[in-house]
Amino acid sequence: MATGSLRRRILHVWSGDAPKLFSAGLAVLSLGYGALVRLREVCYRLGIFRARTLPIPVIGIGNLTSGGTGKTPMVEEVARALLELGWKPAVLSRGYGRTGGGIVAVSDGARLLVSPRKAGDEPFLLARRLPGVPVVVGAHRHRAGRFCLERFCPSVLILDDAYQHRTLKKDGEILLMNGADPWGNGWLLPRGPLREPLSALRRASLIVITDLRASESLQPILERIRRYHPDAPVLVAEREAFAPVSPDPGQPDYDGRPLFAFCGIANPEGFRRALAESKLTVVGFTAFPDHHWYSERQLRELADEARRHGASGLITTEKDGVRCEAIARPLPLWVAPIRLRVKGDQKIWHDHLLAVMKCGSP
Repeated sequence: MATGSLRRRILHVWSGDAPKLFSAGLAVLSLGYGALVRLREVCYRLGIFRARTLPIPVIGIGNLTSGGTGKTPMVEEVARALLELGWKPAVLSRGYGRTGGGIVAVSDGARLLVSPRKAGDEPFLLARRLPGVPVVVGAHRHRAGRFCLERFCPSVLILDDAYQHRTLKKDGEILLMNGADPWGNGWLLPRGPLREPLSALRRASLIVITDLRASESLQPILERIRRYHPDAPVLVAEREAFAPVSPDPGQPDYDGRPLFAFCGIANPEGFRRALAESKLTVVGFTAFPDHHWYSERQLRELADEARRHGASGLITTEKDGVRCEAIARPLPLWVAPIRLRVKGDQKIWHDHLLAVMKCGSP
């Protein structure tokens, strides 16, 4: 069975729209997965497994569910906040979807050092968006951290997608939760989207709720969080969309023409919703698997589909734009920049970061 077809069937199970036999099979796998997750937790609690340390503060950012909660934009937000507070952050990422292996410096803070393919789309985008912040990719976080320390001398490390990463000790854990669907159907993978049981909320030093729709209340989410972590500070962050920009030098600003949208991200519905709430004229939408690298043929097919819908341009996310840069495009392409902004009491936000940094001076 093709990977895409299997993923669609699993998503149907998560939404409750799938054959009972297939759902039951996934439930058995979830029970086994849950047993392994709990066993690992016990091993860390008893000291059988030990996390390694680094001589500077480490902040981890991640989530409990499979899917988009805004981890990459939050890494950017944390890095910018630390820069404003006078610290020198660096970012460590696994570099999911990149070619090759080992530890690779994507940026030294002044310039990009490798291609998007060798970096991975998210680290490359972070390196481009964060001047002054070195970005390093590597599957082994402790080794990547040592490499970063020796080469760039940062005062704090930010780990992207690291809530389930336990081999490197973290001084702060920022947990992101999608306000529209914080824990899915309540099942662990693969029967549901949870990577860990909700008891893992206890490890968070700060919880940030993203994508909370105006029609939804924060209170039920808070009540569920308090069952597991009564003292956790909780903040809300909102995505802010900016005017579309072109990745092509010399291409004019967006002129109001009809656009056909596409993306290959973990939460395509979030992008579709953001476009619907914008003032852009979007006449069609196609979703690809997360971290999908596009071919020239696929962009031609997207252009043909766009023309059939009456569109004369394409629009996608910044991450997808990175994966299209080296490909000839038969129609003009724009990307929609998005930032994640922490709302409400900024003192809680800054106090948390300072607490992680031991309340010292940079």
